[in-house]
Amino acid sequence: MAEGNAALYKRPGMVYRPVRDLPPGELAIAWRKDDKSPQVRVFIDAIRQSATKV
Repeated sequence: MAEGNAALYKRPGMVYRPVRDLPPGELAIAWRKDDKSPQVRVFIDAIRQSATKV
């Protein structure tokens, strides 16, 4: 789990430990080519905008 998410997913009895020297994680997203849903479009556009800021 990403370090920044550990605080969001606290669970009783669960402990998060850092793992050193790992390469950055990668995220992939897929959707149906013919999906015309406006919600999917907005989400994909937000992902693309966010990815260009990195």
